[in-house]
Parts: sequence; C-alpha cells; structure tokens
Amino acid sequence: MKVLWWLVLIITIFGAINWALFAFDFNLIDYLLGSYAIAMQVVYIVIGVSGVILLATSLTHDCCKMCKTHNVDAEE
Repeated sequence: MKVLWWLVLIITIFGAINWALFAFDFNLIDYLLGSYAIAMQVVYIVIGVSGVILLATSLTHDCCKMCKTHNVDAEE
C-alpha cells in the first residue's frame, strides 16, 4: 500500500508541476506526448484519479498512519 501511495503522490506532483508550467503557456504533457490525443487524455485521467486517491487517503488519515508506521520501523 505504501508503494501505491507514493506512486499516487508522484503522479499528483507531476500534475501540479504541469499546471504551474501551464500558467507560463507551457504544457509539459503536450510537449512529452506530442499529438497523441488519446494518450494525453489517459494521462490527464490518471493524474485526476491520483489526485482523488491522494485526497481520500489524506481525509481518512491513512497517509499519517503510514508515516507513523514508517517512523516506528526506522527506530527499531
């Protein structure tokens, strides 16, 4: 579950960076994928779903539980 959460976090950060660059008229996803409209749509859907998963896990405090578990493991 930790791997999925980290993957979702990285994808969401990538989406946030894309939005920041979009403010300067640069679309990173368009630059990377070119004219593949279907691939771009899939990437945007994945980023959106990742954001919803990250929000849901943050609201249920699963990410906090993982951090506490991680810290306990590090102390042992």
